[in-house]
Amino acid sequence: MKPRLVDFSQFQESSITPKLTLPIKSKPFKKINTIHTLHTPKKILQDNTISILFNLVFIIIFIIGIYLLYLRHKKKDENKIKYNKKIENLYNTINKY
Repeated sequence: MKPRLVDFSQFQESSITPKLTLPIKSKPFKKINTIHTLHTPKKILQDNTISILFNLVFIIIFIIGIYLLYLRHKKKDENKIKYNKKIENLYNTINKY
């Protein structure tokens, strides 16, 4: 015999229904004049200039990053020769002692 894990009497609808004592009244919406509440042209101009300057800074950083990657690729052979010389010098100083 399985135990009853759920008491189904809790889910049955009760015969007593709550009654509202006060009726709900809806308040009429106030009409907002949207022309005066929107941003003024000066405010819009300030927002646009800030976003344009912000984007320009990121574009400049991006261009500098691409230029540095280009220089790294261009000097790859020179850097490899310098690295090999440093490794040889290190190897020679270690084997000296």
